[in-house]
Amino acid sequence: MKYQTLIASLVLALVASPAFADNHPYKPKGQYKGQYYDSYRATMYYIGLNGGITGMVIDPDTYISTAFSVNAGYNFNEFFAADLTYVNFGKMNMDSAGVQTGTGYSVGAVALLPLSRTIALFGKLGFATTNFVTENIGVSEKSNPSPFPTTAVGVAYSINKKTDIRLTYDTFKRVNATSGLMNNLSVSSIGVMFKF
Repeated sequence: MKYQTLIASLVLALVASPAFADNHPYKPKGQYKGQYYDSYRATMYYIGLNGGITGMVIDPDTYISTAFSVNAGYNFNEFFAADLTYVNFGKMNMDSAGVQTGTGYSVGAVALLPLSRTIALFGKLGFATTNFVTENIGVSEKSNPSPFPTTAVGVAYSINKKTDIRLTYDTFKRVNATSGLMNNLSVSSIGVMFKF
């Protein structure tokens, strides 16, 4: 709850800040041609750095750890992009089951919806693979790295034409190597995206 409150407070502070009012890559709705489009084409590539929290549900328990990710992509236009992401899910203490660490990769298509001169919503649909290792009293168990569908949603606030602050909610799965059962994971993160 504290983490969610912090994110909400940051978004409100950025939106309300007059210092950023004139440094915007987005124009109002209906104005996606001419000068805006030309300037947008100058920032086709991007790379992002993100930090946040991983949550994994193994009914009836939820395990939490810190997470970080790096993503890079290509903007085809102001509405669509392709994205590649690496995520480290952190270390989870799973009580009697041991300690679990994991990483993952995802690739997907991103749809963007500019709402104003500085704010845009985005969503991602693609495929991911995760690799988890659980250590318990000297015994190591690895997950199945089979690919699965993944989604993400978020909001971007543009400080200027080269820099965004993004809040993102990603979904992943952990595939049990023995039973084939899947556990749901989510990563809530805040990050900075640099466009060039």
